Amino acid sequence: MTEELIDIKSLHCGISFKKVDLHVHSPGSSDSEWGDINEFQFLQFFEQKGFELIAVTDHNSGEWIDRIVKAAKAQRDQNGWKLHVIPGVEVSAAGTHLVILFPDDTDSRKIQHFSSSDMFLVCSARSCWLHGHVESECGKSLA
Repeated sequence: MTEELIDIKSLHCGISFKKVDLHVHSPGSSDSEWGDINEFQFLQFFEQKGFELIAVTDHNSGEWIDRIVKAAKAQRDQNGWKLHVIPGVEVSAAGTHLVILFPDDTDSRKIQHFSSSDMFLVCSARSCWLHGHVESECGKSLA
């Protein structure tokens, strides 16, 4: 396997590897273990580890996304950092978690509205995710 990876890395056809994490919780997440740090210190951790992309997906919240996106852009512009941030949220419902990623221009207000809405319903009879206005098996509206 290692030899195959070395062979792939030696190809010069536009392929490159990026260090990314698409499920990161910020200090603003309800289950944060970051302690008392600011957005710069949060981003610095990932920049120093060589990440080029992270998706901030706090539990049911977008509270920190604006300040994190702004700080990441400032560090790229002023200090040449490579780190980019994708806004996201981890929606919790019925013991399940959905990680949802948004376009990079999505602000915390939109994420808060999304995560606090009744957009996702759980059909307990089938334990499946339903979106929007649906009818249950007995014909009653679930929306």
